[in-house]
Amino acid sequence: MEERGRHGERWVKALLQTRVPIRLVNGPEDPVSGASIVKRFREFVPNPDVVVLDGIGHFPQLEDPVGVMEAYFAFSNQIVR
Repeated sequence: MEERGRHGERWVKALLQTRVPIRLVNGPEDPVSGASIVKRFREFVPNPDVVVLDGIGHFPQLEDPVGVMEAYFAFSNQIVR
């Protein structure tokens, strides 16, 4: 949590200034970086692209690998045309 205070402004700035498409795939049950990060991402990022994997926590890639891959492939299919 200390890192968020120390680097948060820089991280948000990077999200706002990037020219590459971004999709957040998140497990909302993670008490540290779950639903609260989704909320903040939606507040700061214009036209946020967010996939919330219900019932999933800190390790979405392990807890729901199929859901993560589906979100990834749907995203990559949108941007690679």
